[in-house]
Amino acid sequence: MAPPIRKPVNLVARPNMGTLTMDADVLKLTAPTQVVDLRMDATLLSVVRQALLVPVPMEVGATVDAIRTMQAQSGLVPNGLLAYDDVLVLLSRMPPGAMELSAALALASSVDPDLAPPAAEWPSFDEESPAMPAIELLQERLVDRGAAIEVDGEYGPATRDAVRAFQTAAHLEVDGMVGPKTWAALMEGVPVLGPGTSGAIVRVLQRLLDALGVATLTGTGNFADRTKAAVLSFQTEYSRPVTGTVSLDDWRVLVLASATNAAPAEGLGAEETDLRARFEAAIPQVPPAEAPRIRRVVDAAIASLGIREKPVGSNRGVEVDQLVGTRALPWCALAVSAWLKTGLGATSWAETPFGQEFAAVEQIRAWGNARGCIAPAEGRVAQPGSILVMRRDGLVTPPGVAFTKGHTGLVLCDEGAGVRLIEGNSGDGVRHTVRPKSELVGFVRWWAAA
Repeated sequence: MAPPIRKPVNLVARPNMGTLTMDADVLKLTAPTQVVDLRMDATLLSVVRQALLVPVPMEVGATVDAIRTMQAQSGLVPNGLLAYDDVLVLLSRMPPGAMELSAALALASSVDPDLAPPAAEWPSFDEESPAMPAIELLQERLVDRGAAIEVDGEYGPATRDAVRAFQTAAHLEVDGMVGPKTWAALMEGVPVLGPGTSGAIVRVLQRLLDALGVATLTGTGNFADRTKAAVLSFQTEYSRPVTGTVSLDDWRVLVLASATNAAPAEGLGAEETDLRARFEAAIPQVPPAEAPRIRRVVDAAIASLGIREKPVGSNRGVEVDQLVGTRALPWCALAVSAWLKTGLGATSWAETPFGQEFAAVEQIRAWGNARGCIAPAEGRVAQPGSILVMRRDGLVTPPGVAFTKGHTGLVLCDEGAGVRLIEGNSGDGVRHTVRPKSELVGFVRWWAAA
């Protein structure tokens, strides 16, 4: 045991969220009205020390110094404090046999809610989406808002036009696509469903549960015993709180699972052909000498399309593990790192442009800044193969505060007001989507690093 340290050392500070300090082997979270002790045998500090590969009795000052060293090595701000991206990098360095990473992230969240990983977003749907019960849900919500369309699970022109009308009325970007912001607006006001409720939305719920195979249900529109049993089975199978009622977050997981199960049986052949054609039309925008390397990296990303988490929201699954490892971390930055390594034929991370595996979006942004190869998104043409950096929806990074909780992907082509890209950890897997430039921070042209 380390000797008691009389003066606690500040490890994490967050305005209005309390301060995490350590005295001997006890972490203390000091909030405005309480102090919570977190013991080393199940604490974030234990995770920190294991991830830094340092001895576990260890002076607090030495722990903070080790954190600073890790931050400097990883391209993060070397301040000795633990923010969201610092925790991701620490956990990505965990040795085999260390604390289960999902438990470590949950623990980190209990210390500071800002360390919680963002939940998987609602998936995006457009006219290219295959028919599925999830589309019935968005159609039912549009009908509830006054749209005169058929609830048939097909995202056709009538649904697209209804989406555009809804986006106009809701003061959203009008693109005819249902992404996270449009989903949030559509689902606003949906009540918790439980025994005794009825109506069109219960009928859609029954269709979703039946399609997932957790029960055999007919669309009666009445939430009775069989529907409750199906909801309980779904919540158990997908690691949800087992309540027998359907919350907004349950709807999100149901939609993600529906989108996962709706992958075309014939594979992604036609989709890949279309994406490659879009990319090849844009490739003249990059330096000719770099085009072969960029093409190989994009090929690696396109080959990952269709990878899905199993179960939804777990950051795991056989295919996900093969791409980014078995660490159960948020994995958009890990996927970009993997595509660079695979596409460039590198045998070690040191041979990649980053020089190491990046687990956090802040690492990519900081690396691009340090090497003069990041360009702002607004008003620029996104070059194919560049790495997009964006903030998560609803998260604001104030001036002077480190950029945190971002999202990233690989650019396929510029589409005017938006950018088509391939993303890992997009909802529950690897997907291609179009992001409005107004939501983006910048593009990292990794081949142009100084």
